[in-house]
Amino acid sequence: MKKDDKEIKKSGMLTSIALEYVDAQSSTVKAIAKYKEMIGLKTALSKSPIPLEEQDCPRAEKVKKYFEWFMPAWEQLSDRNQLVLMEFYGTGSTRSNANARLSTSGHPELFVGDRQIDRYREQALKQFSFLLYGSDRKFK
Repeated sequence: MKKDDKEIKKSGMLTSIALEYVDAQSSTVKAIAKYKEMIGLKTALSKSPIPLEEQDCPRAEKVKKYFEWFMPAWEQLSDRNQLVLMEFYGTGSTRSNANARLSTSGHPELFVGDRQIDRYREQALKQFSFLLYGSDRKFK
């Protein structure tokens, strides 16, 4: 990589150009699906006597980068949106199971039909995609 390329990458220009070609919603779904795996890695790494922030290994770097990127956006979502996204994309279960679990979750806003839950899912996914990538772009 040439010096100019490194400067572009550091400045974030490359990232914004690359986002023109990324399906942000699909990437967001993958990021949510990775959450449990990252929690597991973080838990395993935290058993070390060395604090995670001070660990210098590829797995620790991966976990730190993921949470530094993921959590600020995640924390901006409402509880409902977090619950909906985790049920649909973070559990690995089927769509109909997610609808059924959400309808009986005890969350008052979710005592609705499948169509309304699907609208909540779409809205939450768009919002989270925008928070992570600055775009909710979905390519067909």
